This record gives sequence, C-alpha cells and structure tokens, in this order.
Amino acid sequence: MVQANVAIFTIVLVVSTFSFGRITAPQLKWPISNALIEAPLSALADVTRTDPAELLAKLKTHGVTATPDQNIKELADAHDMDELHILGLVILRE
Repeated sequence: MVQANVAIFTIVLVVSTFSFGRITAPQLKWPISNALIEAPLSALADVTRTDPAELLAKLKTHGVTATPDQNIKELADAHDMDELHILGLVILRE
C-alpha cells in the first residue's frame, strides 16, 4: 500500500512538470529577454515610447555611453556591466 502511494505520488509529480502544449511564463522569459538584449537601442526606444536621444542621455547618466545602433549585449561587454541591469535602465521608468 505504501509503495503504491509513493508510486502514484511520483507519477503525479513528474506529470505536473509537463506543460502539455501550453506556453508558460518561464518558457517566455528568456526568449523575450534575449530579443530585447539583442535589439538596437533605437528599437528599444520605440518600444518604450522614449525619444532615442533621451534614452542615450539616461544611459549616460549611469555611466553607459552608447549609440542608437548598439544593443544591450554590446554595451554590457563594453562597460563590464550585467545585461539585465542595462535592460532595467532602458525599460524601467525612474
């Protein structure tokens, strides 16, 4: 009886990890993040409805000099910063 309960619990636990074709938030997190990190700053300015010059000025106040054609990955490498930190500077309102 105890072995049967353990087996049933194990099966339920394993099955609960399957998404069965549904798209889940964790599946979307990294592809979206990577797309934003690899997009040029000019495109991110459009997405955030920010003037590109304002975005570049905002980044500069945080020590990140950039051009509209650069992406966050390039900036992170050039300034030895975390990509998600720079993405936060671009996306989040102050």
